[in-house]
Amino acid sequence: MFPSNTTYFDSKGEPSPHRYMPNLRVQDLDGLVASLRGGGVWVDPNTEACEYGKFAWIVDPTGARVELWEPAPAAS
Repeated sequence: MFPSNTTYFDSKGEPSPHRYMPNLRVQDLDGLVASLRGGGVWVDPNTEACEYGKFAWIVDPTGARVELWEPAPAAS
């Protein structure tokens, strides 16, 4: 749960009109992000990599921030 004054859902440096953010699991995050940028989709320049995988964020046509997540490879 996020506090009511969170800025986590904001995008493009502006407050989001939505108080939710879909999270989509993807394969090949880097390739998808390149394809989306090539198609004119705004992609947040900040990305994150951690023990859970890689994350990137885009903005959908309604102005909602969408989180893209490529899970870390399973340990063998």
